Amino acid sequence: MPVNDTDYLLVLKGMLELPFPCGKTLLIDYLRGDESNDSITRNNLNTLDSFGSLAYEQHELAAMVEMLARKGLIQQTPLQHNRFIKVLQVTEKGRSEVREPTLHSKKRLYRTAFARTCITEKERLAFAALGQFLHGYNDEQKKAIISNAKSILCIAGPGSGKTTVLTKRIEYLTTFRSVPPNAILAITFTRKAREEMMHRLANVPSTIGANVQTFNSFCEGMLREHGSRIYGKACRVVTFKEKRKLLLNAIARNHLSMEKAVNLYFTAAQMRGKTAEELGNSFLADCFYVLDYFKTTGQDFSSFEAADPTAQLLQRICSHMNAAMKDMGLRDYTDQLLDTLALFDSHPDTIPAFSHVLIDEYQDINATQDALMRRLSPESLFVVGDPRQSIFGWRGSSVEYILSFPERHRDAEVITLSQNYRSTEHIVAACNQLIKDMRLPDIAASLHGKKDISLKRFSTTDEEFNAALSAIRKSSLPLHEIFVLARTNRLLRDFSDLLKARGIAHILKTDDEANGAAPLQDEIVLATVHSIKGMEAECVLLIGCSAINFPCRASDHPAVELFRMNDYDKEEEELRLLYVALSRAKSKLWVSYTGSLSPFVTSAIASLMGKEEALRQPVPSTKDIYAAKHPLERLKAWRLNLARQYNVAAFMILTDRTLHELIAKQPMSLAELQDVSGFGPAKIKRYGNDVLKVLQGM
Repeated sequence: MPVNDTDYLLVLKGMLELPFPCGKTLLIDYLRGDESNDSITRNNLNTLDSFGSLAYEQHELAAMVEMLARKGLIQQTPLQHNRFIKVLQVTEKGRSEVREPTLHSKKRLYRTAFARTCITEKERLAFAALGQFLHGYNDEQKKAIISNAKSILCIAGPGSGKTTVLTKRIEYLTTFRSVPPNAILAITFTRKAREEMMHRLANVPSTIGANVQTFNSFCEGMLREHGSRIYGKACRVVTFKEKRKLLLNAIARNHLSMEKAVNLYFTAAQMRGKTAEELGNSFLADCFYVLDYFKTTGQDFSSFEAADPTAQLLQRICSHMNAAMKDMGLRDYTDQLLDTLALFDSHPDTIPAFSHVLIDEYQDINATQDALMRRLSPESLFVVGDPRQSIFGWRGSSVEYILSFPERHRDAEVITLSQNYRSTEHIVAACNQLIKDMRLPDIAASLHGKKDISLKRFSTTDEEFNAALSAIRKSSLPLHEIFVLARTNRLLRDFSDLLKARGIAHILKTDDEANGAAPLQDEIVLATVHSIKGMEAECVLLIGCSAINFPCRASDHPAVELFRMNDYDKEEEELRLLYVALSRAKSKLWVSYTGSLSPFVTSAIASLMGKEEALRQPVPSTKDIYAAKHPLERLKAWRLNLARQYNVAAFMILTDRTLHELIAKQPMSLAELQDVSGFGPAKIKRYGNDVLKVLQGM
């Protein structure tokens, strides 16, 4: 987003002022006031009010145009007389945005300013009075541990010791303020975090009896105790096996097989590299996501009916599953929260009395969880989280809850934990620069060491993967101290295939397998950024840090894009996702990309990392191209050879998706090439005969 958050409106207004739709280059030159473009003077565009209205660099305006396209405010449409030429036009949503702007107000919320925590002399005296109890904690942590404010927002940056502060605060409440342990409720988001907190408290006698729960375990306990007061019959949590059976029955009722339903729902690119079981599990997860979405928002399933075939399929399947669950007396995780809210509202006497409630990972809270906590109405509320690490908007969470906490709790005290005990100063500096527009206090590094942070550009994905593999082999670290992170499941699976072929032990943690097995001592961790949150490693390799992946233009979950596009700012969340990826590294950070670099990585960040062009692999000869046994290997070698000749990125010749479709369809003639995505008349004329020869190994 530009420095002035309303400048995007000038782009939209400028487009509406133009007498005809145009391409990106002409639009950018027009907005910049560049009269060297002949089209501007020939069409008298330099006389329009919007000519030269934005003093930005070309790449900055290009990024702004891309952002508007991703948000559906503008779109590319083919010319009527030539469908291979596409121009930009303002959509109806874009016109509405010009009339009643909303985007800039959301951006400003994401840039809420929080000041660095100040420590008073009175507080220092209080720290000293507690002696050894606070030994080893910094002043910001000490303040968070002993604050007597009724409402406390603790903003804890990565590696700042928030779990330690949470558990120590519980110990302080029971030891020095005589709070009964059973009057304390600590809420975590995951079972793993709950187990870790319980393990730490188990060694503190004064905290025995404190309630440590996840949102779901807390609600399930309430429903088991009082469920008879809201349910007309016995009700329990649905198992995974039952979920799968519900889905299969719903699919059969719609005269489909699982294979057919999956083929209708996912694109070929989304299915590539996945087994039938993995695709079935992803489809199952998305169906329950749809169910949860409608339950949480209070919408009726009929509102989901649309002309889109995918929407129609999900509407029919989910309607049947929802009805079946009610008949069978089954509830899922969302039902647990909603039914507990209903219980509290209809029977207030069931609301437990907690004097102190503490919530971890508050940046990930959603509307239902917030409503639940408000029903508890404790004497003291302590929430800890980091708005920089809010990355689950696609799942219903909202960063607005943590950012607006001081407004909703007028007596709130805001405490920032700004000391990072995880990463070296060079990594921390890059992370600070990346997220500086959020106007949060910079994180300070406690660790100092040699600079081991790099940004590398490659011509092809194969080169990028091989370079990452070489970096891994050269490392002297234990394998479990190496993370390879990627934005998408597909990129990760492709790299996993390379490691398998080289016999390198690793564990794969995709978005669908985020709660999988823990790594062994001799395994590298391959993970999507979403699945690795809360973890750390000495060395992090982030592959695919390109403009296509950050912000991500693709999704393995169609329903997520279908529902959440307008409910959260995806652009901002993608930036925070990159921040989470970089901040996992302790001492070594290796970032790579193919094609165009992510627009989030500014020149200032690139200079901190030390951007460099990686050494190119030798150009494959014609003999090498046809020597490869597998047609995909031949196509990639041919593409690399051509990319080197034209000095362009390989994907600009043909994308990986097109290569895989060529392998799948095996076209035998130029006419059959027309059925392969990515092949228009120009590319068929330019590359068609060569592609057919390479495919046939001639």
